[in-house]
Amino acid sequence: MPRISTFTSPTNRAPERTFALLTQVCGRSGRARDGEAIVQTYSPQPSGGSSSRAQHDYDGFARVELQERRALGWPPFTRLVMLGAIGHSRRAVEAAIGGWATLLRADARFDVLGPAP
Repeated sequence: MPRISTFTSPTNRAPERTFALLTQVCGRSGRARDGEAIVQTYSPQPSGGSSSRAQHDYDGFARVELQERRALGWPPFTRLVMLGAIGHSRRAVEAAIGGWATLLRADARFDVLGPAP
């Protein structure tokens, strides 16, 4: 039986997870004696909260992150919902979710992204 691929997307929580992980790693590196943490990245360009991350400044990080989320319409200022469907026939599933998307787009309260496989 063929399997329909699952929907994946970047998460809006990635910056806070990164901040938490870096805070934890850097905190552990200096427990017993002065320590150092070296971070390797594919994108060394500073982002809005990078200086806050480097200085373990939670308040500064949260302030910048919340400003960005408000501007982009991300949680906690909006709600996100992912509707998924699984079925035996890919065409039937695509038709069903296409119909759901059409219904939701007719309501001005919703912004619809997709459908996507």
